[in-house]
Amino acid sequence: MQRTIDQLSSLIPTLSVRFQHHLRQVCQLAAGAVAGAILCSVALPFSAAHAEIANLEQTKIPGSSEKQRRTLKLINYLIDKSHYRSIDLNDEFSEVVLDAYLEQLDPARSFFIQEDIDQFSQIKFQIDDYIKRGTLNPMFTIFGIYRSRVEQRVEYALERMKEPFDFSKDETYELDREEAKWPKNRAELDDLWNRRIKNDILVLRLSDKGQEEITDTLTRR
Repeated sequence: MQRTIDQLSSLIPTLSVRFQHHLRQVCQLAAGAVAGAILCSVALPFSAAHAEIANLEQTKIPGSSEKQRRTLKLINYLIDKSHYRSIDLNDEFSEVVLDAYLEQLDPARSFFIQEDIDQFSQIKFQIDDYIKRGTLNPMFTIFGIYRSRVEQRVEYALERMKEPFDFSKDETYELDREEAKWPKNRAELDDLWNRRIKNDILVLRLSDKGQEEITDTLTRR
């Protein structure tokens, strides 16, 4: 009997670690589901282009109320009534939701810069409070900034392609950037996009595309 008790006792640390790992996985899955619901809510009806608001909490997005209500209802269902009901809607979960939301918006980390991320971090422990209050306005604002960054990058790429590229430099371009750091500033982001465009050009050249066809293909992207 004592041996059985000792054996069970020895398993407790292992089971505890596994349980904590399981909880982290469930938390990440739930956060991804919540972030996805929020993204669907803000992406489809979004009408406030070029949102560049420093105070995320005070941002008002016209026409978002009904969509927010439906999304908040879905989020509450995910947390309260689904298999994610063991998750607490608290600051820790809020931080994971923000990370998941940003990853879904910019998985290649090629639109936001670190300054943007620092700004968004102001609300990383408050998303749970916004959900409880019945508002997603800060998430709408983040999406507005994302749209603005995308438009800036498209404009930059189109202008940059009008100039010649130097392919004599010994450079690399990281295709999988999910674990990469966010670009520190605009200059670092420009350099990243230079490498990206040059990589696209080289790939098309290897496909026997002429320069005119390459330019046309990249412009239409």
